[in-house]
Amino acid sequence: MSVDMGPEYEETTARYVELASGFCGVGGGIPSSPPHDPVLAARYREANAALGKFMDLWKAEREKVSDAEAPILKLREEENRELERDVPDLRNPEAVKANPQELQRFADIEKKYDRQILASTQTQQLQNVRMQRFLADQVRMEHVCDSR
Repeated sequence: MSVDMGPEYEETTARYVELASGFCGVGGGIPSSPPHDPVLAARYREANAALGKFMDLWKAEREKVSDAEAPILKLREEENRELERDVPDLRNPEAVKANPQELQRFADIEKKYDRQILASTQTQQLQNVRMQRFLADQVRMEHVCDSR
């Protein structure tokens, strides 16, 4: 996936893959405990540190997703309050259809919020693409020895 995640992210994932690859021939991937060999033990610690950094970046990205969703939820709530206030027959779609003024108010309110929500949705979509990249890299990191 060609998504710019920033240099820290790219360096962290590349370094983890490089370190984890060094364990592929030794035991099929990163061991569950530090090896006795001092060189492999150092590689093990560095790989775990890179994985920890990756998880910190993941947590920060999840927070950005929540932050991107919040304005959309707020706009939807405002839209619903305005519809309930200005379209008295909102709960009865047939009555709204039969009343041209209510139908127009409904359409005006929907149009007003749709534009605002579209702008907020673009930010959310970018965050979703970034999360997909995180998930793809997580799978790649878990199966680093499978491609060797």
